[in-house]
Amino acid sequence: MQQATRPVPYKIFLISISLLLATNSFAQKRNVVKANVLSPLAWTINVSYERVTKIPTDSSRVESLQVTGFYHNNTDERPRVLGYGYVVEYRWYEKKSKYSTQPRGTYLSAYARYEHFSRDYSGFNNNETDYFKAGGVGGLFGEQWVLASVIVIDSFVGLGYDVRSNKHWLGRSRDLDVPNWDRMYNNRLAFRFGVRVGIRF
Repeated sequence: MQQATRPVPYKIFLISISLLLATNSFAQKRNVVKANVLSPLAWTINVSYERVTKIPTDSSRVESLQVTGFYHNNTDERPRVLGYGYVVEYRWYEKKSKYSTQPRGTYLSAYARYEHFSRDYSGFNNNETDYFKAGGVGGLFGEQWVLASVIVIDSFVGLGYDVRSNKHWLGRSRDLDVPNWDRMYNNRLAFRFGVRVGIRF
């Protein structure tokens, strides 16, 4: 009796899976995707992507670049507030074994951030609107754990300095029927903290 041969697509599938598993076994996992688990308490979604940029040697340590985006929406409250922002952060981890490529342990980082918010007073006695724009720089101190080479927990605190611009909409001028704005500048220290949970791949 002649033995049935498996179709070519099935063989290609098996070969592809084998190559993928082999590649994954030897590949260096340099990527981490994380979400700040405290942000929903402030009606915010905060997601980060971290990429290891430097593999340690005898005289160096793991370094990484992290990009964070966030979106804020509390339209259920009054006044309504909507906003978004970005943070670019570079990290230096404490020196570990030169054979470890995991972004783990104590780290220091420097960051730059930008954010934009609007606050709408519609429904009150006036129809005023505020627009906030801010840019800032600062530093963070944190600790990141990698569990089972996959699960990542990242906690941090830090301090920065923000330059804020507040553009306040006062309605239209009664005499000239033109937009009427009041602009203010409010610079301030910004305290940051959070806990992120994610996966490494």
